[in-house]
Amino acid sequence: MIIEVEFDTFRQYIECENDICENIVELREEFLEWLYDETIDHQYWNYLDGIKAGVGFSADALVEWFNTVKYSERTTKVVLLDAKFMEPNLVNASIFF
Repeated sequence: MIIEVEFDTFRQYIECENDICENIVELREEFLEWLYDETIDHQYWNYLDGIKAGVGFSADALVEWFNTVKYSERTTKVVLLDAKFMEPNLVNASIFF
């Protein structure tokens, strides 16, 4: 399954098994809860005077979350595709950040 991950100014694509990404909209919300949870130290935090002040991320953060948090026990992983554009007929779903 190919998911288009859309941001304000660019798009990225991830590939995952159907059973992993079939509920991508709900998973997006769960990912955002993890991403903005101030008790979790991840590399996507931006700091201002040593205080967590926001996050900066792209689809690689979503891929990391899938592979190391949500589905860490799985051997089949979600991958970030190296594509700037994907034919619409190849995309199975999309999410927006």
